[in-house]
Amino acid sequence: MPHGPDEIFYMLAWFLWPVGLIGGLVWSFTRGNKYFAFGLLTTLVGVPAVLFLVLIVFILTLGI
Repeated sequence: MPHGPDEIFYMLAWFLWPVGLIGGLVWSFTRGNKYFAFGLLTTLVGVPAVLFLVLIVFILTLGI
């Protein structure tokens, strides 16, 4: 349970962010706006994948 009224907004943001991305993907593909959908897919998949690879390279470089 949230401890204050401001934490409710933080929790809603975490719940609404994925719903907005998935809804935007569905809306853009059904409306025929492929480029917007590919941009959302890049944000959803590409950016985290690149950041994960950078983390792996960083860990391997340090020799941990």
